[in-house]
Amino acid sequence: PWNSDAGFICNKLATAMAAGCTAVIKPSEMSAMQTRVITEALHDAGIPAGVFNIITGRGEVVGEVINRHPDIAKISFTGSTAVGKHIVESGAESLKRVTLELGGKSPTLILDDADVMQAVPLALAAGFMNSGQACIAGTRILVPRSRQAEFEQAIADAVGKVRSGDPRDENTEIGPMVSQKQWQRVQDYIRLGEEEGATLLVGGVGRPSGMDKGWCVKPTVFAGNNRMRIAREEIFGPVLVIIPYDNEAEALAIANDTAYGLSALVLSGDR
Repeated sequence: PWNSDAGFICNKLATAMAAGCTAVIKPSEMSAMQTRVITEALHDAGIPAGVFNIITGRGEVVGEVINRHPDIAKISFTGSTAVGKHIVESGAESLKRVTLELGGKSPTLILDDADVMQAVPLALAAGFMNSGQACIAGTRILVPRSRQAEFEQAIADAVGKVRSGDPRDENTEIGPMVSQKQWQRVQDYIRLGEEEGATLLVGGVGRPSGMDKGWCVKPTVFAGNNRMRIAREEIFGPVLVIIPYDNEAEALAIANDTAYGLSALVLSGDR
Protein backbone atom coordinates (compact mmCIF):
# COMPACT_ATOMS: atom_id res chain seq x y z
CA PRO A 1 0.00 0.00 0.00
CA TRP A 2 1.07 3.58 -0.61
CA ASN A 3 1.30 4.52 3.06
CA SER A 4 4.27 2.20 3.72
CA ASP A 5 5.31 0.47 0.53
CA ALA A 6 8.92 -0.05 1.58
CA GLY A 7 8.13 -1.78 4.85
CA PHE A 8 5.48 -4.09 3.45
CA ILE A 9 7.56 -5.08 0.43
CA CYS A 10 10.55 -5.97 2.59
CA ASN A 11 8.43 -7.93 5.06
CA LYS A 12 6.62 -9.98 2.45
CA LEU A 13 9.65 -10.52 0.23
CA ALA A 14 11.83 -11.66 3.13
CA THR A 15 9.38 -14.37 4.16
CA ALA A 16 8.93 -15.54 0.56
CA MET A 17 12.68 -15.77 0.01
CA ALA A 18 13.17 -17.57 3.33
CA ALA A 19 10.71 -20.20 2.11
CA GLY A 20 12.61 -20.56 -1.17
CA CYS A 21 9.98 -18.81 -3.27
CA THR A 22 10.14 -16.08 -5.87
CA ALA A 23 7.74 -13.14 -5.70
CA VAL A 24 5.80 -10.82 -7.98
CA ILE A 25 5.31 -7.45 -6.30
CA LYS A 26 2.60 -5.01 -7.36
CA PRO A 27 3.17 -1.76 -5.41
CA SER A 28 0.71 1.08 -5.16
CA GLU A 29 0.66 3.40 -8.15
CA MET A 30 0.76 6.30 -5.66
CA SER A 31 4.14 5.42 -4.15
CA ALA A 32 6.54 5.12 -7.05
CA MET A 33 9.51 6.65 -5.23
CA GLN A 34 9.37 4.12 -2.39
CA THR A 35 9.28 1.30 -4.93
CA ARG A 36 12.27 2.71 -6.77
CA VAL A 37 14.34 2.93 -3.58
CA ILE A 38 13.52 -0.67 -2.66
CA THR A 39 14.30 -1.92 -6.16
CA GLU A 40 17.68 -0.21 -6.21
CA ALA A 41 18.51 -1.57 -2.75
CA LEU A 42 17.62 -5.13 -3.76
CA HIS A 43 19.75 -4.88 -6.90
CA ASP A 44 22.66 -3.48 -4.88
CA ALA A 45 22.30 -6.38 -2.43
CA GLY A 46 22.93 -8.82 -5.27
CA ILE A 47 19.61 -10.66 -5.22
CA PRO A 48 19.54 -12.85 -8.37
CA ALA A 49 17.38 -11.83 -11.29
CA GLY A 50 13.91 -13.31 -11.17
CA VAL A 51 13.74 -13.71 -7.40
CA PHE A 52 11.79 -10.49 -7.05
CA ASN A 53 9.74 -9.09 -9.91
CA ILE A 54 8.11 -5.68 -9.61
CA ILE A 55 5.18 -4.89 -11.88
CA THR A 56 3.65 -1.44 -11.71
CA GLY A 57 0.19 -0.34 -12.75
CA ARG A 58 -3.31 0.22 -11.49
CA GLY A 59 -4.78 -2.35 -9.15
CA GLU A 60 -7.94 -2.99 -11.14
CA VAL A 61 -5.80 -3.86 -14.20
CA VAL A 62 -2.43 -5.27 -13.13
CA GLY A 63 -3.59 -6.51 -9.75
CA GLU A 64 -6.51 -8.33 -11.33
CA VAL A 65 -4.22 -10.16 -13.77
CA ILE A 66 -1.91 -11.22 -10.94
CA ASN A 67 -4.80 -12.36 -8.79
CA ARG A 68 -6.28 -14.55 -11.50
CA HIS A 69 -3.01 -15.94 -12.91
CA PRO A 70 -2.93 -19.74 -12.51
CA ASP A 71 0.84 -19.88 -11.91
CA ILE A 72 0.67 -17.72 -8.78
CA ALA A 73 0.04 -19.95 -5.78
CA LYS A 74 -0.40 -17.40 -3.01
CA ILE A 75 -1.50 -13.79 -2.67
CA SER A 76 -0.51 -11.56 0.24
CA PHE A 77 -2.43 -8.29 0.16
CA THR A 78 -2.38 -5.22 2.37
CA GLY A 79 -5.01 -2.58 1.68
CA SER A 80 -8.69 -1.81 1.90
CA THR A 81 -11.31 -4.25 3.13
CA ALA A 82 -13.33 -3.90 -0.08
CA VAL A 83 -10.40 -4.89 -2.28
CA GLY A 84 -9.49 -7.69 0.12
CA LYS A 85 -12.94 -9.22 -0.27
CA HIS A 86 -12.61 -9.07 -4.06
CA ILE A 87 -9.20 -10.77 -3.95
CA VAL A 88 -10.61 -13.66 -1.92
CA GLU A 89 -13.50 -14.06 -4.35
CA SER A 90 -11.48 -13.93 -7.58
CA GLY A 91 -8.57 -15.93 -6.16
CA ALA A 92 -10.93 -18.76 -5.28
CA GLU A 93 -11.21 -19.63 -8.97
CA SER A 94 -7.67 -21.05 -8.90
CA LEU A 95 -7.77 -22.08 -5.21
CA LYS A 96 -5.12 -19.55 -4.23
CA ARG A 97 -4.00 -19.26 -0.65
CA VAL A 98 -4.64 -15.70 0.49
CA THR A 99 -3.27 -13.64 3.38
CA LEU A 100 -4.95 -10.30 4.05
CA GLU A 101 -4.08 -7.29 6.19
CA LEU A 102 -6.98 -4.91 5.79
CA GLY A 103 -8.44 -1.78 7.33
CA GLY A 104 -8.73 -0.82 10.95
CA LYS A 105 -10.53 1.44 13.40
CA SER A 106 -8.23 0.81 16.31
CA PRO A 107 -9.03 1.83 19.90
CA THR A 108 -6.72 3.54 22.35
CA LEU A 109 -8.09 2.62 25.77
CA ILE A 110 -7.10 5.04 28.54
CA LEU A 111 -7.81 3.53 31.95
CA ASP A 112 -8.97 5.49 34.97
CA ASP A 113 -5.58 5.47 36.71
CA ALA A 114 -3.68 6.85 33.71
CA ASP A 115 -1.61 10.01 34.09
CA VAL A 116 -3.09 12.54 31.69
CA MET A 117 0.28 14.14 30.92
CA GLN A 118 1.74 10.77 29.94
CA ALA A 119 -1.31 9.27 28.25
CA VAL A 120 -2.24 12.12 25.92
CA PRO A 121 1.06 12.30 23.96
CA LEU A 122 1.03 8.52 23.51
CA ALA A 123 -2.60 8.52 22.38
CA LEU A 124 -1.92 11.26 19.84
CA ALA A 125 1.19 9.52 18.55
CA ALA A 126 -0.93 6.43 17.95
CA GLY A 127 -3.78 8.35 16.34
CA PHE A 128 -1.72 10.64 14.13
CA MET A 129 0.95 8.20 12.96
CA ASN A 130 1.72 8.76 9.28
CA SER A 131 -0.70 11.71 9.38
CA GLY A 132 -3.48 9.31 10.34
CA GLN A 133 -2.94 7.37 7.12
CA ALA A 134 -2.25 4.03 8.80
CA CYS A 135 -4.50 1.02 9.26
CA ILE A 136 -3.27 0.59 12.85
CA ALA A 137 -3.78 4.24 13.84
CA GLY A 138 -5.63 4.54 17.16
CA THR A 139 -8.38 6.84 15.97
CA ARG A 140 -10.90 5.92 18.70
CA ILE A 141 -9.80 7.20 22.10
CA LEU A 142 -11.77 5.63 24.95
CA VAL A 143 -11.69 7.59 28.22
CA PRO A 144 -13.38 7.08 31.62
CA ARG A 145 -16.56 9.14 31.81
CA SER A 146 -15.53 10.45 35.23
CA ARG A 147 -12.48 12.07 33.61
CA GLN A 148 -13.97 12.82 30.21
CA ALA A 149 -13.80 16.61 30.49
CA GLU A 150 -10.21 16.45 31.73
CA PHE A 151 -9.04 14.31 28.82
CA GLU A 152 -11.05 16.23 26.24
CA GLN A 153 -9.44 19.48 27.33
CA ALA A 154 -5.93 18.02 27.46
CA ILE A 155 -6.26 16.38 24.04
CA ALA A 156 -7.76 19.49 22.45
CA ASP A 157 -4.99 21.67 23.88
CA ALA A 158 -2.29 19.30 22.64
CA VAL A 159 -3.79 18.90 19.16
CA GLY A 160 -4.14 22.66 18.84
CA LYS A 161 -0.34 22.88 19.03
CA VAL A 162 0.31 20.18 16.40
CA ARG A 163 1.97 21.57 13.28
CA SER A 164 0.70 20.54 9.85
CA GLY A 165 2.59 21.29 6.68
CA ASP A 166 5.51 20.39 4.45
CA PRO A 167 6.94 16.99 5.49
CA ARG A 168 10.40 18.23 4.50
CA ASP A 169 10.23 20.71 7.39
CA GLU A 170 11.63 19.03 10.50
CA ASN A 171 9.10 20.90 12.65
CA THR A 172 6.13 19.41 10.80
CA GLU A 173 4.23 16.79 12.78
CA ILE A 174 1.44 16.01 10.32
CA GLY A 175 2.01 16.07 6.57
CA PRO A 176 -0.42 16.12 3.65
CA MET A 177 -2.87 13.50 2.55
CA VAL A 178 -1.60 11.32 -0.27
CA SER A 179 -3.92 12.80 -2.92
CA GLN A 180 -6.70 15.27 -3.56
CA LYS A 181 -9.15 12.36 -3.46
CA GLN A 182 -8.00 11.36 0.02
CA TRP A 183 -8.05 14.98 1.22
CA GLN A 184 -11.65 15.31 0.04
CA ARG A 185 -12.58 12.02 1.71
CA VAL A 186 -11.28 13.30 5.05
CA GLN A 187 -13.12 16.61 4.61
CA ASP A 188 -16.34 14.73 3.94
CA TYR A 189 -15.94 12.70 7.12
CA ILE A 190 -15.30 15.83 9.20
CA ARG A 191 -18.54 17.31 7.84
CA LEU A 192 -20.28 14.02 8.54
CA GLY A 193 -19.12 14.14 12.15
CA GLU A 194 -20.69 17.56 12.58
CA GLU A 195 -23.90 16.39 10.90
CA GLU A 196 -24.06 13.34 13.18
CA GLY A 197 -24.01 15.60 16.21
CA ALA A 198 -20.49 14.93 17.42
CA THR A 199 -18.88 17.77 19.37
CA LEU A 200 -15.98 19.33 17.48
CA LEU A 201 -13.23 19.97 20.02
CA VAL A 202 -10.47 21.15 17.69
CA GLY A 203 -9.77 21.28 13.95
CA GLY A 204 -12.57 21.09 11.42
CA VAL A 205 -13.00 21.35 7.68
CA GLY A 206 -10.55 23.16 5.44
CA ARG A 207 -6.79 23.55 5.38
CA PRO A 208 -4.60 24.57 8.31
CA SER A 209 -4.14 28.28 8.97
CA GLY A 210 -1.86 29.96 6.45
CA MET A 211 -2.30 27.29 3.76
CA ASP A 212 -4.47 28.02 0.74
CA LYS A 213 -3.49 25.01 -1.36
CA GLY A 214 -2.22 21.48 -1.02
CA TRP A 215 -3.69 18.47 0.73
CA CYS A 216 -2.98 19.16 4.40
CA VAL A 217 -5.83 18.62 6.85
CA LYS A 218 -6.50 20.32 10.16
CA PRO A 219 -5.81 17.76 12.90
CA THR A 220 -9.33 17.17 14.16
CA VAL A 221 -10.82 15.73 17.35
CA PHE A 222 -14.49 15.01 18.04
CA ALA A 223 -16.27 13.91 21.17
CA GLY A 224 -18.94 11.39 20.28
CA ASN A 225 -20.11 7.82 20.67
CA ASN A 226 -19.31 4.49 19.06
CA ARG A 227 -22.52 4.46 17.01
CA MET A 228 -21.40 7.37 14.85
CA ARG A 229 -19.95 6.63 11.43
CA ILE A 230 -16.85 8.66 12.23
CA ALA A 231 -16.22 6.15 15.02
CA ARG A 232 -17.00 3.06 12.95
CA GLU A 233 -15.60 3.70 9.47
CA GLU A 234 -11.95 3.98 8.50
CA ILE A 235 -11.23 7.61 7.60
CA PHE A 236 -7.48 7.33 6.96
CA GLY A 237 -6.64 10.82 8.10
CA PRO A 238 -5.90 12.83 11.29
CA VAL A 239 -9.42 12.64 12.69
CA LEU A 240 -9.93 11.24 16.20
CA VAL A 241 -13.06 10.48 18.21
CA ILE A 242 -13.12 10.54 22.02
CA ILE A 243 -15.63 8.05 23.42
CA PRO A 244 -16.49 7.85 27.15
CA TYR A 245 -17.07 4.63 29.09
CA ASP A 246 -18.41 3.91 32.59
CA ASN A 247 -16.36 0.84 33.53
CA GLU A 248 -13.68 -1.43 32.09
CA ALA A 249 -16.20 -4.02 30.92
CA GLU A 250 -17.99 -1.37 28.87
CA ALA A 251 -14.66 -0.09 27.56
CA LEU A 252 -13.76 -3.55 26.29
CA ALA A 253 -17.19 -3.92 24.71
CA ILE A 254 -16.78 -0.59 22.89
CA ALA A 255 -13.25 -1.47 21.78
CA ASN A 256 -14.44 -4.79 20.33
CA ASP A 257 -17.60 -3.35 18.77
CA THR A 258 -16.08 -2.88 15.33
CA ALA A 259 -16.05 -4.59 11.96
CA TYR A 260 -12.26 -4.46 12.07
CA GLY A 261 -9.77 -6.28 14.27
CA LEU A 262 -6.25 -5.06 13.72
CA SER A 263 -4.64 -3.46 16.77
CA ALA A 264 -5.28 -1.74 20.09
CA LEU A 265 -3.43 0.30 22.71
CA VAL A 266 -4.02 0.34 26.47
CA LEU A 267 -2.68 3.19 28.62
CA SER A 268 -2.76 3.07 32.41
CA GLY A 269 -0.81 4.04 35.49
CA ASP A 270 1.06 0.75 35.76
CA ARG A 271 0.78 -0.98 32.37
